[in-house]
Order: sequence, then C-alpha cells, then structure tokens
Amino acid sequence: MWKVSFTQKPKLDKPLLIEGLPGVGNVAKIAADFLAEQVGAELCATFTSDQLHHAVFVNDKNLVEPPVIELYCKKRPKQQDLLFLLGDVQPFDEVGTLSLGEAVLKTFKQFGGSQVVTLGGVATEQEPKQPKVYCTGTQKKIVGEYAKLTGVTNNLYGVVGPIVGITGVLLGLAETKKIPAVTLLAETHAHPAALGVAGGKKLVDVLAKRLKMSINTGLLAESFELPKFVTNVKNPEENHYIG
Repeated sequence: MWKVSFTQKPKLDKPLLIEGLPGVGNVAKIAADFLAEQVGAELCATFTSDQLHHAVFVNDKNLVEPPVIELYCKKRPKQQDLLFLLGDVQPFDEVGTLSLGEAVLKTFKQFGGSQVVTLGGVATEQEPKQPKVYCTGTQKKIVGEYAKLTGVTNNLYGVVGPIVGITGVLLGLAETKKIPAVTLLAETHAHPAALGVAGGKKLVDVLAKRLKMSINTGLLAESFELPKFVTNVKNPEENHYIG
C-alpha cells in the first residue's frame, strides 16, 4: 500500500503528467528532473510505502535520507498545467510497481489530469551518437499526433519489446481506465552504470515541442543531479526490455 501525503493541492487545468523515475540509462530521470527544474515545478505530494528499497542515501550534507517518490506541479497561465512524477528509485517488485501506478493515477484524477506521458530508455549495445526517440501509447490518434508534432518514431514493432517498470505499468493501467497515455523511449547505452545524458536531451527536446516551450538543453549536462541510485536492470545486455 502507498500513502500519499499532500503538501499542497493547487487547482490545475487538465494537467499533463510526466513520469520520470530511474530506469535504463536513467534517461527518464535526467529528462524529467531537468524539465521540472527549468519550469520551476513545486512539490505537491509524496508517495511512501514499505515497498521501496531497503536503503538510505548519503546526501551532500553527509547525512542520510530515505528514498522518495514525489509529485511536483506547475501552473502555466494560458498553457497546459504540468505534473511530474520524480524520485530516487522504483519499487523493488511487481506488486509495488502496480500499486504505485494505481496510487499515482488516483492522485492524477484528483488533480483533474488529462493525459499521461511516461519516459524510458531503449537499451543499445553502443552509446548512440544521435539517439532515436520512439513513441507508442494507448490510442493510435494520440501517438500519431506526437509523431507529427515532434518527429518521434512510431514504427517500433520488432524494435521495442516489453516496456517494464512504472513506465509500462502506468501505460497499461491508463489504458484500462480510458486515460490517454503515451510513452517516449530514447535510445541509450545498455551498460547498467551508463548515464544517458544524450538520450535525456532528446526527451527534453521532444517534450519542449509538445509543450510549446523553449528549453536550453545545453544546460542539462552541467545542471542535472546525478541519480543517487542506479536501478538493477535484469540482463543489461538484452536490448529488448525497455523502461
């Protein structure tokens, strides 16, 4: 079970939820953390559970802190409001991931959410110089709109396999609840210690086009906080498992 603790409950106008928890190459975390910082998103809720990793992190003050998963929000006058699902880790098993997905979508509905965008990485054997971004989702129409607007590739059958973790779970749950949802998957090196900054930049570029905003991704490499935890990826050499 997940407990949701709210720090604020602003009235949002049909917000779009962007999920960016750690995963393959940490491209999702890199992109979502950077974008949330650039738009000035504020903490609105914290998700806690006994299904988080049994560990603590040492912070820059040389003190320990537990892993967290948080929801940030940003009101944008005359533009679509935003929600960001950010954090240090993903749940450690399938049950925890599914229950987190349910808790996130319940909170998303409380804020009047209109669309879900999950982010993830497509593992490659070598570091791609120009990472591709793939897109799929719950509805053909919305996937086509993303492809037309942002130039992402929506022809991914046979290239992208199962989408695992919260990236895939939110898509599946959204489909059952008739919530429009897409995922954006950037190519990144399969090595478990790799940090996919190039893939993260590509995801930010795509989201900036979708949100009709100007973002200087040149600041990304010098400004994003290195993930404090690199998730264990089963069979990291296998390039068909996505998330």
